[in-house]
Amino acid sequence: MALYRTLQTKFWTDTFIQGLTPEQKLIYIYLITNPETTQTGIYEISLTTVSFHTGLKVPEIEEAIRYFQSKKRVIYSQENNEIFIVNWLKNNYSRSPKVAIRFNKDLELIKTKEFKEILLKSIKSGGIEISHDDIPDVEIEELKTKKKPVYLVDSTHFIYAKKFKEILVAKFPSLKTPNLQTWAHDFHGIIDTDKRNLSDLDKVIAKIAENDSGWWWNDRITAPSALRGKTGKGDDRFILILSSINSNQKKSYANENLWGSTNDRTKTEITRS
Repeated sequence: MALYRTLQTKFWTDTFIQGLTPEQKLIYIYLITNPETTQTGIYEISLTTVSFHTGLKVPEIEEAIRYFQSKKRVIYSQENNEIFIVNWLKNNYSRSPKVAIRFNKDLELIKTKEFKEILLKSIKSGGIEISHDDIPDVEIEELKTKKKPVYLVDSTHFIYAKKFKEILVAKFPSLKTPNLQTWAHDFHGIIDTDKRNLSDLDKVIAKIAENDSGWWWNDRITAPSALRGKTGKGDDRFILILSSINSNQKKSYANENLWGSTNDRTKTEITRS
């Protein structure tokens, strides 16, 4: 039997929909009409499947779902790959006995306990609209785990991560393939948290790319995280490296305790995956 999903004409006059980008509209329409949808509005689907059907990249989809979550239109369980369309019952309610049977069957398929509790609470209260007070007021990645933000491939942080990878792989052929999202997060820390000037950062990266063994830090920087934090003597690591470049002091800090003890410093970053 064919399945149909209702898209009411007032959908396009909803201020939430009107505020979405074309890509976000596509993703939202897909979430409420795709073949995996159920009568409960809660269903399991992988983001790679969403990506395959929409032609959009997974990071872009994750970013959109986070936005939908912040507006309390969906909830997403990363642990179970489950989507909860908050307004599903409001827009798809039916008194049909056949629909009721299907609803009860779909109810048993729900894996995320919190989703089922929210849905049943709404039903028991006699309503078909989920109360926003019952929806977790958190970012999507915080619903199940403290996951780092996703960085789009054209973001400043991801671009720096990709550039840094190319430089370090050329310097250290045996370097394990890095997680570019992790490195992008490190650059977020360097640029936004540590407030590093981009021209200074570019200067440091350019010197690292030269692969001049004369610099005391040349073989010690194998990940962007090595540009953050304090030295063993409490000095700002990035400033110390930048100062050595500006003053052309290649060997002045050769014996400085930058990554802990002398025995520890070679194993900190070189083993990072």
